[in-house]
Amino acid sequence: MKEGRKGILRLGAFLIVVSILTFFVFLLPFVLTGLSKVIPVVSYLRYSGLICLYGGIITFIFALYQTVKVLVNISKGKELWKASRGNLKAIKYSTIILSSLYLISMPFLYLMADKDDAPGILLFGLIVFLFSSASAVFASAFEKNIDIIK
Repeated sequence: MKEGRKGILRLGAFLIVVSILTFFVFLLPFVLTGLSKVIPVVSYLRYSGLICLYGGIITFIFALYQTVKVLVNISKGKELWKASRGNLKAIKYSTIILSSLYLISMPFLYLMADKDDAPGILLFGLIVFLFSSASAVFASAFEKNIDIIK
């Protein structure tokens, strides 16, 4: 892989991490505090929602880091089954944790959507759950293919 493409991949991953961390560190507590003032149901769900969201973002950033490590190993020309098997396993487990966290938070999202009459909140949680589950399936399939090649 050419140096320019590797640089673009690293820059893209860095921008994703910085933008998500900026949103979650600075903006999300203010949003949840404002929601708790407007919607009374959210006031007792604020801390559990923060725990689920911050746990999800930590696992997402870890999976993104492992993905970058896999791409770097591929670009260096290393044998995939030697270099990336542990990374794929880490990606699989982190996406399973991410989908579990969002599955656990779905009842809280339902309460918020029911009180505010905004079903789009449930759709967001469902989309995150489905995409992270699909990522876990793909990582597991790649891991099994590496075992077959080995």
